[in-house]
Amino acid sequence: MHIQNEQGKTPWRVCALCVFWLLVGVYWAAFGLNCLKYTGRYSPDSVIYINAAEVFLKTGRVSHSFYELHEAMKLDRVPPIPMTVWNPLYPVLIAAFSLAMTPAAAALAVSVLCQGLFLIAAFLLVRRLAGGGAALLGTAALLHFSPLILVAVRAWSETTALASLAACLLLLPGARPPGGRAAALAAGIMGGLAFLARLALVPVAPVGVLVIMRRGRPRESLLNAGLFSGAFLLLAGPVLVRRHLNAPPPVAPGGLLQVVSDTAGAVWSGLIPEGWFVRLFYALLCVVFLALFLRRLRSGDGGIIKALSRRSLILPLWALAYLAFLIYTCSRMYIDSVGARLALPATFALLLFLVILVHALARPPFWLCAAAALLLVGHAAVSEARTLRSVLPANIAPAHEIALRRDNWESMQWLHEHAGPGDLIIAEDGLDLPLFLGPVKVLYFLGNDERVVSQEAFWGYLDRHRGEYRRVFLVIKPAKQPGETGAGRDPSGMRRIAAGLEAAARLKDGEVFELRGEEPGR
Repeated sequence: MHIQNEQGKTPWRVCALCVFWLLVGVYWAAFGLNCLKYTGRYSPDSVIYINAAEVFLKTGRVSHSFYELHEAMKLDRVPPIPMTVWNPLYPVLIAAFSLAMTPAAAALAVSVLCQGLFLIAAFLLVRRLAGGGAALLGTAALLHFSPLILVAVRAWSETTALASLAACLLLLPGARPPGGRAAALAAGIMGGLAFLARLALVPVAPVGVLVIMRRGRPRESLLNAGLFSGAFLLLAGPVLVRRHLNAPPPVAPGGLLQVVSDTAGAVWSGLIPEGWFVRLFYALLCVVFLALFLRRLRSGDGGIIKALSRRSLILPLWALAYLAFLIYTCSRMYIDSVGARLALPATFALLLFLVILVHALARPPFWLCAAAALLLVGHAAVSEARTLRSVLPANIAPAHEIALRRDNWESMQWLHEHAGPGDLIIAEDGLDLPLFLGPVKVLYFLGNDERVVSQEAFWGYLDRHRGEYRRVFLVIKPAKQPGETGAGRDPSGMRRIAAGLEAAARLKDGEVFELRGEEPGR
């Protein structure tokens, strides 16, 4: 059945949309339950977000109660320390959800919820730019988009940022026919929220202004650009000022050529689908669309520029602006190696643009787009439902039940029983302690860190901040036995600091010392 008018709400079209969103809902529900039950993952970044949420609930400040020992001594501060490298929106959302569940569960729940909101915003964005058929295909492609799945199953801020970013692009007056002041204001708010979720999304501000200025009368465009910029700065401005005042000095970067190479590789690998079914289906779909395009060429109607809506160019414009900013930033200071995660705000836009481009060239009938989208979404929904069916009966502790894993480490259990909120814990490889112990004050150091902490500097630091903690515990891993790699070495110098101290506890996985506030023997 051929739908002559794609914008017409025929019963068949409405039915196809209802079935499509029903399958998306099944996929999203199964994906979320799988994430909370089994597939959810936490990383060092997750620890920071969850810890900041717990501190926010207790103090109302966006700070984290743990820090790297050398950096804390350099700043001459004791936790809690203002959070500046990571932006505040995601921790605040975790704090809100923590009123109904544990912070660890809330972190995964926010990630999954925002994934669903992102899918809705992406569908509406593509529908506005290229019509309903392209919107169905683009949304279906996102369900098989491996970088999106990578971030959605982790307690990260990416899906929160993507949902806000897609909403901002959707609302921009230059990207939507009606336009207007309300749209500019709303777009600025969503752009500000995107920045509050991910610092790297700051290019949304100049891109938004550029898109607004190229549409409509100059006076109207200038007013809309001012409203957009004002709303963005209202949210982003305080964070920028706070970061400028509190951020630590940047870490030295890698080479520019390496950053460019990593970025290009991340974009290319992100756009290649995973799984034989999806790759085969995409190949067959491309063959069908190519045949439709060749048919258009024979009829003398194959111009690429004519086929594309000018509004759809907002997607590659955003992707190029973001990638340029990412390369510039990573070449000036080290953030992380550029991979699928950092490239995602650009690759999702490029993926949607490729869908729009192919759709514009082939101009497939709506029924073909709907059928292809339903097959892709159905495959994703069935796959997640099968995973859920296999996981639910299994006797597996939920991924978010962090407290159940605390008993696996004797030192962790000892600290849980003896250390309190007013104490300071200095721990070797203790980055994950706040995830298991809550918002306790933690200074962590890496056991293989070659930056030696001198005894004079260490005890002087503790003496200066004695009024900010009740007790200090030093946790060191067991010494390497003769014959083991690293035996007899003390690269961080912390074992020399512990020498002469009586251990409060000698455990299988570490020794705990209580420091009395001044160097022994003084």
